[in-house]
Amino acid sequence: MFLDSLNCLLCLLESRLRELYKTCGLCPDIVKRFLRELSELDLEKRTNVFIHSFDLVVKLSGKEDPHREEKLNICEKFMKIYEVVRESIRSIDDAIRFAVNANLLDVEMHDYRPDLSNVYNILMRDVKTLERDIKVRDVLKKCRRVCYVLDNSGEHIFDIALADMLKKDHDVILLVREYPYEIDVTREIVEATLMRLNMKFEMIEVCGRCPPILYAVKEFDEPGTVIISKGIANLEAYIDWCREEHSCPILFLLVAKCGPIARFLGVEKGSGVIATSDYINFRARTYSQYGEARS
Repeated sequence: MFLDSLNCLLCLLESRLRELYKTCGLCPDIVKRFLRELSELDLEKRTNVFIHSFDLVVKLSGKEDPHREEKLNICEKFMKIYEVVRESIRSIDDAIRFAVNANLLDVEMHDYRPDLSNVYNILMRDVKTLERDIKVRDVLKKCRRVCYVLDNSGEHIFDIALADMLKKDHDVILLVREYPYEIDVTREIVEATLMRLNMKFEMIEVCGRCPPILYAVKEFDEPGTVIISKGIANLEAYIDWCREEHSCPILFLLVAKCGPIARFLGVEKGSGVIATSDYINFRARTYSQYGEARS
């Protein structure tokens, strides 16, 4: 399900062509081959076409992880930021706010340009829970296990800070993609971060390049568990594949960085939000790509 057929396709093309330019330079033959093979992909599901188009970039560039250096640099920048603000993370509510707002970073997209000039103030912003009667603390209290689906490099440091607080009362499992995808964090980076922070967690690599939310819903959907899912790609994969009734609560934590996501969620662009699977299912059933609920 493309949330906005035109803008999502423009985002796809702009992101992948930028990656090809960074890895291969201006090479018309490679661009032609990319566009030809892209035209043969199934555009029915957003998740499929974004993943397989990234596969094309890997194949044509010969670089298994085109964003590796970028991810390492981002991690270093966010570690320095974390060291400055860590004393401000005094409670679960603080940790949740920082984890949500840390999702501000991403690859450049058609409708989004990451800006690290004001990170501290962004991290301190309030976040919006999209169902008034839902309190994250109450959801967590009812569960003994947390399946935490990670997203981008850098922000994962604040996810680990939240996971460390949750570990006092919960069994916590971290999920990452098995293979590199854009600036998503990998096991290598998470393990290095845990070593620097002197922390230990069970971690599972899943689903190749696919968003780990797919594995989380399949393997951990049972009473007593809560799934925390970070970022846009995991949310959109859930919309593509997992919309149904669940035995466990699922909490989506993200910044609505682009227009299509903001319209889908019913918030202002740039808002930090927490949404449950019930809210996402409702929006997916009633949403039109023009940003209005169908009656």
